[in-house]
Amino acid sequence: MIAQKTNFTRNMLVIIPFLSIIASLAFIRSLDALKLEKRPRAFAIVAFILIGLGYPLRESFVARAETLAFVDSRSILGSELLKSGAAQSPENKTQVALSGQLQFPLGMYTSGPFARFNQITSSPLELYGRGFDKLVLSPAWGIAERERSLFATSERILGELKQQRIIHDPAIEILEARPSAALTAALTELATKDRELQIDVLLSPPTGTTKACSVSGGLSPASASETYCWGQGRVVFLRFSDLESALRTAPNTSKVTVYLDAMTPWSGNKIRFFLGNWSETRSFDQGVWASTSIQPPLAAMNAAGGIFVEIEKVLSPKLQGISADDRNLGAAFKNIRLDGSRN
Repeated sequence: MIAQKTNFTRNMLVIIPFLSIIASLAFIRSLDALKLEKRPRAFAIVAFILIGLGYPLRESFVARAETLAFVDSRSILGSELLKSGAAQSPENKTQVALSGQLQFPLGMYTSGPFARFNQITSSPLELYGRGFDKLVLSPAWGIAERERSLFATSERILGELKQQRIIHDPAIEILEARPSAALTAALTELATKDRELQIDVLLSPPTGTTKACSVSGGLSPASASETYCWGQGRVVFLRFSDLESALRTAPNTSKVTVYLDAMTPWSGNKIRFFLGNWSETRSFDQGVWASTSIQPPLAAMNAAGGIFVEIEKVLSPKLQGISADDRNLGAAFKNIRLDGSRN
């Protein structure tokens, strides 16, 4: 019982009837000891009953008034977010990640571009890398100092700063990414560690292969019938599994060109291919497959085992209200191949 401090009052409710019986017994014993006459005794009993009924009634009205006057921090923010989400059009809705530790009402997650995450196991960088532009966090659970330097606090809502089992008016902090070279470097490092941000590519697939790529972290059921692979993060890594053998069969490796087909479901999306100081940016029409070619530095590509891709827009069709697909999609790739050309 002592360890359950949060629930102490609720756990003690069972003894209230017994306390009432004990108090009544004590009152009657007191009257008997005073040997009051019939009328004063009746008056005392009526007064006792009125007080016993009146005090809880008065306290209930006080509690009701306080409850009606109180506005929880989550209610304030929830109203703002719902209003903002309703005003945005599909493909342009700002995706918001809500900390599960704040225990927002479940209705929030069916009313707009909102997703719940575990603040203990997911970092702000991971969430931003998956396409979330706003991160609603609980300061009580802390944020790593290195990651905090990559984000700016766009809003703070005052409230309880301590961790709570039963959440009541918590303090809330909203983070947004601060574009910088350090942020891109952190996302690039994340792509080398997170298997779901890596796409394994066969540059020289066997004859008859319909899908020469795979997402390292596992396939979503929605991707089972697809003959291409999705980049599901702001920075993903195209790992060329057979790069060494592909270079051996290229006509000449003094200058290498990578050919690929790409498509993005979002309008105005830009895709940047990069390695170290080298980068090339391409724009693609919405929903249209287009062929392109890039010329990464051979030494850097060889050392990395592939190339990095930065995708400007990464959105979830489900959160955007377009379809039931809950993946975070940036751009799709297929027909990735290597060729060498003579100088």
